[in-house]
Amino acid sequence: MHRTSKQLLAAALIAAYTAFVPVVRSGMHLEVGYNEGWNLYNAQAVLAHQPLYAEKFGWHTVNYPALSFYISAWLSHLTGDLLYTGRMLSLLGLLGSALLLAAMVHRMTGSRHAAIFTALLTVSVMCASAPGYIGQYDPQIFATPFFLAALYLYLRSRDRTIAMVFVALLFILAGNIKHNLIDIPLAVALDLLLARRGRSLAFFLGTAIPAAALSLWMNQHFAGPAFLSNLLTGRGYSLRHAFDNTIGTLGPLIPPFAIACLAAWRLRDNPALRIATLWLACAVVLNIFFAGGAGVASNALFDTLLATVLLLGIFIHRIRFVTGPQQHLPVALALWPLLPLFITNETSLPGRDLQHLRQRQLSHRQALAFLQQTPGPAICESLLLCAEAGKPYLYDPFNATRFIQLGKLDPAPLYLQLTQRHFSIIQLNNSIALTRADVDANRFTPEMLELIRANYRPALTRDGAVLFRPNR
Repeated sequence: MHRTSKQLLAAALIAAYTAFVPVVRSGMHLEVGYNEGWNLYNAQAVLAHQPLYAEKFGWHTVNYPALSFYISAWLSHLTGDLLYTGRMLSLLGLLGSALLLAAMVHRMTGSRHAAIFTALLTVSVMCASAPGYIGQYDPQIFATPFFLAALYLYLRSRDRTIAMVFVALLFILAGNIKHNLIDIPLAVALDLLLARRGRSLAFFLGTAIPAAALSLWMNQHFAGPAFLSNLLTGRGYSLRHAFDNTIGTLGPLIPPFAIACLAAWRLRDNPALRIATLWLACAVVLNIFFAGGAGVASNALFDTLLATVLLLGIFIHRIRFVTGPQQHLPVALALWPLLPLFITNETSLPGRDLQHLRQRQLSHRQALAFLQQTPGPAICESLLLCAEAGKPYLYDPFNATRFIQLGKLDPAPLYLQLTQRHFSIIQLNNSIALTRADVDANRFTPEMLELIRANYRPALTRDGAVLFRPNR
């Protein structure tokens, strides 16, 4: 078999292996990730013509731009299901990202082999490094190809000043889906500045700034007056959390990441390819900074992973015809995502994982049936359970707790309702329901958990969830 064929075969097999479980899981009736219920409730509000940003600090808050909720709500009229619509958008976002990175590598190198390798490596690196986010109803991966499309347009047309208008508009569109993926727009602005393309930079910023202002007005006018304040509300920050997230995500990829950094350094003075270096630099700095935010996980470093893959694609082209031990390096890079996959221990053995997922699906359905059969208001740590059970959206565990900790919300009315056993059911995850060591207060304050334990008793325990009923 030809050497390049071996490289592509290895990359294709690893991509299929890493993607299998997340893709299958996206069609199962269970909670893929914590944000799914939150996104579902917000899209349901859009369908009910309710404002998303009605108040500045409330018991449930939207701190993402509105566009993703409107898109999934509109598409659900065609698909008939909000949850699976959101999950399919996430999978399409991954596929679109892989294809756009491949197109960029082809543009930069002229190599079809390197482009195909890049697309396959994108899938395997993302699925291995962040398997819990693949096929999850969450807008970040869906937003990514819009940013990458703007970068690809920039690569193709940066010599045409008018093209900067469309690049800027694509960035603003993408930012209305997920607002904090700013490393690519920053890299483009820096590249224009370094290239001394003052006219192009003026067109870029002259379009981006008024378009951003217009989108801000549209969000506040159509989706609610508290849009900006909700989007900019602070959250807890920890340097230790940033370090743990960075090491947990990039640590297993240190050799490929080091190769990407070496490639970036060598490309720094190449005007045609310098944008890849700038993107990696901006992504590393900004992603590591954002990784310290409360509630943030490996998703903070997605753009670093993608920039790394782009540079690896360029690197693969440059060593394509080398001889000696280096000729095996592309195969090693193709196989490398197996390491983070096995370290996460989430989707390393498909047969075992599918069996576990079927058990989770059964537990989810049993907990959902219990909720549906119990009338009255409920609080769920798994917002997806309450949303699917048709329970009113009363409490957003993460954001409400954050506002209480920041002194923006008075918890006394909620604590009184818990004391009076106002809620017919309270669902907690096993991780905090069965322990009194409440060191992680991201979703419930310690006082709230104590009131739940004092006034409610476990009525149903299933894999990952405990449902409490009021004491009699």
